[in-house]
Amino acid sequence: MKKLSSIEDFKQKYRVTIDLPVAWGEMDLFHHVNNIFYFRYFESVRMHYMGLIGALDYLKQHNVGPILAATDCKFITPVTWPDDLIVGARIDIESMGDDRFEMSYGVWSKKQSKLAAVGSSMIVYYDYNGLTKAKIPTELRQSINNQES
Repeated sequence: MKKLSSIEDFKQKYRVTIDLPVAWGEMDLFHHVNNIFYFRYFESVRMHYMGLIGALDYLKQHNVGPILAATDCKFITPVTWPDDLIVGARIDIESMGDDRFEMSYGVWSKKQSKLAAVGSSMIVYYDYNGLTKAKIPTELRQSINNQES
């Protein structure tokens, strides 16, 4: 993994980003953001990404859409309140399968000016009517390609 030593490096790797403030209630007994909130940050940027590529509209129309199959997080440096985060997401289009793709995430601490965490998730396309996996629709695959190129 290329070292992300600046916000410019971060935004070059993660083209889809959102800004999120750290809330006081996200702190835990150890005076840093509790690990569960990183998964919420990932969820927030994932849903933003899905909206950008049209996946949420497609889901509403066809009842076929993304479902989270697996996720992980590597904590790099503790984040404390107050801070503002930039949370980024990307999809590796080279490793997309017929029915799945891996999404990568990064969390950048503005206060510390460095990467705080990275993670990934496996997203599987799912037919919510048939309760089975589904192929990624061609128009969404093209939208992902456009977003990542």
